[in-house]
Amino acid sequence: MKYQNVDTIVYNNWRCNHQGTNMFQILRKLKSVNREVKDWSKRNFGNFNEKLTKNTEKIDNVEERLIANPNSYRFTKRIGGNLHQRIG
Repeated sequence: MKYQNVDTIVYNNWRCNHQGTNMFQILRKLKSVNREVKDWSKRNFGNFNEKLTKNTEKIDNVEERLIANPNSYRFTKRIGGNLHQRIG
């Protein structure tokens, strides 16, 4: 499972000893975990906002094409009939 790596990141960073008050030690551990989980996320999922923008543009493009030609052969072939018959 992909997310087991996150468990390892948290475990390893939480084991580290830091000097200072208890609150300071917790703060350091949280910052360390946060930094490594962000790096892990970028490696495993990439830039989410960029992917979301690209996919939204693709959807907008398909919607525009469907509005312009709702009875296109490629579309009706995929849904198995006339669009107006299916929604009307």
